[in-house]
Amino acid sequence: MSWSPVPFMNAEEMAHFLPRLVEFAVFNPNDRDGAPYAIRFINSVSEGPNDDQFKLPNKEQREMVFRSLQYIYKKNILILLSRIVGKKI
Repeated sequence: MSWSPVPFMNAEEMAHFLPRLVEFAVFNPNDRDGAPYAIRFINSVSEGPNDDQFKLPNKEQREMVFRSLQYIYKKNILILLSRIVGKKI
């Protein structure tokens, strides 16, 4: 099982690593278990912009996360859904 430190990051750490996390999610490399990193990214930002982790990123950075999520969705929706339901769609 793979593990991610992202859910445990504080606001400073999230602000520092956010550009790289978005890059990982957009280019969709797989984690050690073969699952797309985009799934971990979606889970890590699912609390939204009011979460404590997002105190430091400014409005433009939060909008960049939103646009990245839109891109991930459009690019990978069938792959992500197949991972969630466990079969090819």
